[in-house]
Amino acid sequence: MKTSYFYSASEIKEMKELIRTGEPLASIADREHSRFNATRNAFYTKLIKLSRSTRKVKEWDGPKRRRTSVYAQPVEGTSMPEGFAFEGTPKKVTFCVDHFRVYF
Repeated sequence: MKTSYFYSASEIKEMKELIRTGEPLASIADREHSRFNATRNAFYTKLIKLSRSTRKVKEWDGPKRRRTSVYAQPVEGTSMPEGFAFEGTPKKVTFCVDHFRVYF
């Protein structure tokens, strides 16, 4: 009985070479998932599984994390709601999709 695989042997070899660069797997998955015709999460999972058996991984000098904020997504072009009053001068006002924050 023949076992079918989603990725060919040459594609797996390419993935292992990408892993050996030492770049974080999440950033590799963001950049390369469309080239391998897979979703980002599926490709990231495959990279994690392959990284367990991949040796000679170089040290990475670049950024190790992607800095994103899920909770505070500013919305441009909005103003303070009518009837909102406060005393003092705010240092920062952040408008989000469903709320706003005033920092003093």
